[in-house]
Amino acid sequence: MSTRPTVDYSVQTVSINEHQLFNIPDFAYHIEKSDRIVKKAGVFKVILDETMQKEGSPIEQFLNVNESTFRDKKGSCMAIKQFLIKYKRNPNIYGFKASSMNFKAKSSSTLKDGDEFLEALNNPENYKMITCCSSILENNDNDKLITHFFNDVVSRIALENCTPHKSPTHQSVVDQGQKDALNIEDFLRSMKTLPLCERERLINQSLKDNIRSECHMCKCPGCCFNNVNEIDECNPLKWVAYGSEVTVKAEDCFKISKHFGLYALTSTSILRVLPCSYPGITSPYLYYGTTHSFFTAHYENESLYSFNFLHHGHSKIWIVVPPVAVRKLHTNLASTNLNMNHTTCSNLLGHKYFLLTPKWLEQNDIPFTVVVQREKEGVILTPNAVHFGWNCGFNISESCQFGNENWIQYGIVAPRCRCIGGEKHIDMERVIAAARPDLLAVYRNQTIPYVNEDEDPFYYLSILREQKSVGTIHFPPKVDIAKPNLQSIELPTSSVKRRGRKVLACPKTTCEMHYAYGQKQRLYNHVKKVHSRDSSFKQFMNDLDSLFPERNVTNRRQCILCGKMIAGRATQMMRHQMSTACDKRAS
Repeated sequence: MSTRPTVDYSVQTVSINEHQLFNIPDFAYHIEKSDRIVKKAGVFKVILDETMQKEGSPIEQFLNVNESTFRDKKGSCMAIKQFLIKYKRNPNIYGFKASSMNFKAKSSSTLKDGDEFLEALNNPENYKMITCCSSILENNDNDKLITHFFNDVVSRIALENCTPHKSPTHQSVVDQGQKDALNIEDFLRSMKTLPLCERERLINQSLKDNIRSECHMCKCPGCCFNNVNEIDECNPLKWVAYGSEVTVKAEDCFKISKHFGLYALTSTSILRVLPCSYPGITSPYLYYGTTHSFFTAHYENESLYSFNFLHHGHSKIWIVVPPVAVRKLHTNLASTNLNMNHTTCSNLLGHKYFLLTPKWLEQNDIPFTVVVQREKEGVILTPNAVHFGWNCGFNISESCQFGNENWIQYGIVAPRCRCIGGEKHIDMERVIAAARPDLLAVYRNQTIPYVNEDEDPFYYLSILREQKSVGTIHFPPKVDIAKPNLQSIELPTSSVKRRGRKVLACPKTTCEMHYAYGQKQRLYNHVKKVHSRDSSFKQFMNDLDSLFPERNVTNRRQCILCGKMIAGRATQMMRHQMSTACDKRAS
């Protein structure tokens, strides 16, 4: 295989006007529906209409950077020093490591961190100066740009001494265990022979003698051993600064065009019904990039869409793995076992830990697209599009996630992390009840919803959970969603066996509710309650009536013994008269 990666730069580019900007969720939905290439790639780029090219907030509005801008409510720094961990076992995968920057009073001893970073951000000339990456872009040498970053830059900011922790031999563990067992036995024996007053003195002395070093990371076999203090003392030439996830406050009105700001997504996105605010999800974030600052491989929270707009400065390079390859990417990353903290989670990519080289992607046959985002351009990512990249120089970008009706089926099965505790989760019930009430039961049961192939041909390939892994309901392949013709076919049956009884699904093909065959009244009530506003409601009821006709009440005979009306033939009348149900027989 060639060492030089074959890179695909053919990303779809769409011109956008100001009217379309005000409804980005609907705009993204129609682009996906009309362009199959965009749907499969998971990314497309938008450029502003010519009338808006020179509009938007001036750079001076973004340069009001001070100490409080990079601190959240708890006082933790939002500006970080970025490092990469280099693994000897796999040189084509890097692990992400960061430490907070120090923002103190200006002095000669603290200019190395926070103050130097702020001074650089507040200098407008830095956003125009020529960098090594920007000069390569000007020469249109895209392949050299990729190799330059991963061969020259990444190797410089990687921590060379951070190798996986070496596991001790089996015999050394056994020998140490025997010593520890004798130590514990001697200590407990001495405790038994001492009076109570002397035991306290012995324990205090033991605490003084047993000095343990503070452990900042897991040191079990397979984990990467790295001390935070060692990173802080690292050579400053080996790290880059990045001001990420800077909250846009309500009083900030950063504009993309004369009238439109990204904060409009808080109203046009379907997430507006959420009762709580989630920065970066329901409101935008600002990103202050420096030369070679990078972002690691991840997809958005809850598999949402995202819109990133580059206001000022140098270009941003994106490497995007399409949603149809997300499952393959997750499997290959988990099988590397480079760091046990990041390989046993179902939401591995949500950790934002790995920086992958194009060579590793090619070795594992994982497709990817490279997007060059220049000033005054936007990048829209579809659900589960994995992306990572870097900045060619100082730049200022703004990003916000959003959702539309098409996103709900992805959000229901979005992977969630329960091991690091820092991931943002949202409760989708309010959103689903407003847009797709027929999927509420699917969300509560955490099953995979049924999605028609005409509606989304790549859905089952673009989610991490495999369709066969859960008890989903299988529907007939050719049923018109608007007006299903259920008179000529039986209702779809569930593959899940329930006490041997037949299970019938809701007549609406996009609904996952199903009931036992004998619970026809519950099925009737469900259709009346959930689908009463559907345009095909009357058709649904007619189809149910045809499947559940009333029993024949005309062919009944009167019992000559008790006078009861009995349905059926002479055999049923004989059985009735011989049973206790017949009053005369019972007497």
